[in-house]
Amino acid sequence: MAIVGAQQELLELRGNIVPIRPGFMQDMAKLAEIAGRDDGIVVLIGAGMLMLAEEIRRLRVQRNAVQGFTYAY
Repeated sequence: MAIVGAQQELLELRGNIVPIRPGFMQDMAKLAEIAGRDDGIVVLIGAGMLMLAEEIRRLRVQRNAVQGFTYAY
């Protein structure tokens, strides 16, 4: 909940997309509350985009680690 609170503060300061960490299921009640606000859609879309970007980054790191291991032979 502290993360969501900090994100709400950033939203109020910046007025647009707020970063959110992957795996935020425990914050769903707070996110539902945010979704009810006029700017909630921007927050949730931004959060989803950042989650997707983080997953892509994680998969690239994993792929590079596997390729590095394969090339070591």
